[in-house]
Amino acid sequence: MLKLIGINKIYKAGDMEVHALKNINLEFRESELVAVLGPSGCGKTTMLNIVGGLDKYTSGDLIINGISTKEYVDSDWDAYRNSTIGFVFQNYNLISHLTVIENVELALTLSGVSASERRARAEQALKEVGLETQFNKKPNQLSGGQMQRVAIARALVNNPDIVLADEPTGALDSVTSVQIMELLKEVAKTRLVIMVTHNGDLADRYANRIIRLLDGEIISDTNPIDSETLTENVARRPKKTSMSFITAFKLSLKNLFTKKLRTFVTAFAGSIGIIGVALILALSSGFSAYIEKMQTDTLSSFPLTITSSAFDVSNLMSMLQVPDAEEYPEAHEIYVNKVMDKLSALYQSNDITDEYVEEAIKTIDPSLTYGIVYTNGINFNIFTKQSYSGFNRITRIGSEWVQLVDNNDFINSQYDVLAGKLPTAYNELVLCVDEYNQVTDVELLQSLGILSGKDSYTFDEIMNLEFKLLTNDAVYSRVDTGEKTYFYEPDSLPEDEYNEGITLKIVGIVRVNQDTATGSISGTVGYHKDLQDYVLRYETENPSEIETWQKNNPDINCFTGNLYLDEAREENPTASDNFLQKEADKARVSNLASLGAVSTPQAISIYPVDFESKELIKAHLDAYNETEGNTPVYYSDMMGLMVEAMNVLVDAISYVLIAFTSISLVVSSIMIGVIISVSVLERTKEIGILKAIGARKKDISRVFNAESLLVGFAAGALGVIITLLLSIPLNILLSSLTTINGLVALNPWHALLLVAISMLLTFIAGLVPSRSAAKKDAVVALRSE
Repeated sequence: MLKLIGINKIYKAGDMEVHALKNINLEFRESELVAVLGPSGCGKTTMLNIVGGLDKYTSGDLIINGISTKEYVDSDWDAYRNSTIGFVFQNYNLISHLTVIENVELALTLSGVSASERRARAEQALKEVGLETQFNKKPNQLSGGQMQRVAIARALVNNPDIVLADEPTGALDSVTSVQIMELLKEVAKTRLVIMVTHNGDLADRYANRIIRLLDGEIISDTNPIDSETLTENVARRPKKTSMSFITAFKLSLKNLFTKKLRTFVTAFAGSIGIIGVALILALSSGFSAYIEKMQTDTLSSFPLTITSSAFDVSNLMSMLQVPDAEEYPEAHEIYVNKVMDKLSALYQSNDITDEYVEEAIKTIDPSLTYGIVYTNGINFNIFTKQSYSGFNRITRIGSEWVQLVDNNDFINSQYDVLAGKLPTAYNELVLCVDEYNQVTDVELLQSLGILSGKDSYTFDEIMNLEFKLLTNDAVYSRVDTGEKTYFYEPDSLPEDEYNEGITLKIVGIVRVNQDTATGSISGTVGYHKDLQDYVLRYETENPSEIETWQKNNPDINCFTGNLYLDEAREENPTASDNFLQKEADKARVSNLASLGAVSTPQAISIYPVDFESKELIKAHLDAYNETEGNTPVYYSDMMGLMVEAMNVLVDAISYVLIAFTSISLVVSSIMIGVIISVSVLERTKEIGILKAIGARKKDISRVFNAESLLVGFAAGALGVIITLLLSIPLNILLSSLTTINGLVALNPWHALLLVAISMLLTFIAGLVPSRSAAKKDAVVALRSE
């Protein structure tokens, strides 16, 4: 089973060589108690360590189960120590932060034994050495004899072929020594036990074979083996070992809990960098959330809009750095010219056609919008009687009137109805007041036909106001001067014309509710979409004189009698003929639209349900623009542009601050690496014990890598917790300064990411000490205190 052939061991000490073992030739039976005696320094322990695979021989060969170990690599030696060898040491070499049963189980974890079987075998081994009541005690709670019994149970639990005992009674009293020897004698009935001892009396009394060494040589053997009588062993290699990460995790976790204060201080120091980054991310997230909420609240005020002309705003941000005109006059001039060229390129003329409305707008999924407002550019002929300087005056109003979204549920979600109801017919209007139930702006008051009068009005008085919608023929008068023809609107209309108009009345008064920052009614008076439809339909069925004349004279401005082209040239004297013609065509269409003679919308406002819906709508419109054969029509998303600009600014500031704060992360990681190095020094004996029971270099590294990850997790988690606690007073302070609540809000995903980063950094910092731990010599490690 075990044979030493010509074993030599030479230690080098500088230029000197020490021959610890000299040509050792030994063979052992499968079951016997062998005592190795000799004075200190004779090579007893060295031979034991070579047999146990803790030390390497210089020359010769060690035959194990019929296989030479000359070609053994580290993993073979690890597997050999785990499955074939059981160690019993003079100083017990138990791991202090593990319980008795966990110390015994440890060897089994390297053999891949299941948890239930591991527990059962460990309990049985402890019962066999008389410790069935001591399972959950720590080693420092046991006597010396009990600790040695634990060491024997650990040595036996993996059912090894060989038990190696190095001075097993050296630290025990005589009574306890006898008990341990009795135990080893019992063990030797079923396996080989090799014991190194100075106690010749115990050896004579219990050993059935005594080998004496002197100066590294065998001087006697009381029961040598006759090779011819030995049975040939079947050659077999030991099964490779592997420590699971869970085992490494448990070892490290228990070690950290034995040093709670140091672990907490280390984690706190490591958390400082995490706190800094977390606070910046929390502020960034909180501000982004505020921007998003602001965008949500104002989404109705900034819908997606499509007008007859638009800017390609995506490239507008590139024109910000203006050279100083005085310091760099040439550069400034070049810059201005370039900007003008860019502005010309950015300017897009939208051709909103009936085809576009049918194919791009009306095909939008209705569930994505609250409503779509089509504005035809009509200048409604709305008049009222005003009390002015003692007499009634009939005059045009309505400049602050806006079309309502055709969705009363949507309007109800934004506004409180203070009086009356929302419009449901073309001749019904609604008045929008501010939070104080006021309309204070003069122009807004004029839009109600209130030129002067009382300081305040009751809701009933407002709702009794009467307005008239008149036809174009009732409003516009034709003038022929001989040189030109044009149409004009008198300062005040006759009362009979006024009385023939269609009566419009305010049927409701509304106010933005507390949950809405800015509502969808951008003017003072809102009208139902049917009012626009009514005018378009009436003008189609009853073309007015001014409309008919304008269509028959497309080159002449019906309101001035001048050529559209001449007016365009007067406004743009240096522009090209092509540009002037486009401007003239636009002016003509605008005039016809104001008269209600153009059914195609001049502008479209789309009110998305939410941001996801808005993105889907934009994708739908983009798909139309990208379809071959379609003329692109550009939309504006002003809120999206503003939010994107603010988010870019917030992100830029956050990245800079995080970059500076991350320095503390690196410093704390280095500090944790130093602390892991200290832990390696403190746990040197544990490293030796783990190697003695078959742990590989990878397993040793894994133990300290697990410790690094645990410290990193503790630092990251502590940093996140402290950040959450700090966010409470910081939010109170910022709220008092800015009136904005919840500006410091750590995103849960950011919290998880920071914990992961902390673990990664500490893992990297712990790589060097963990590798140094794996490289430690097992014999030297076991001798450390």
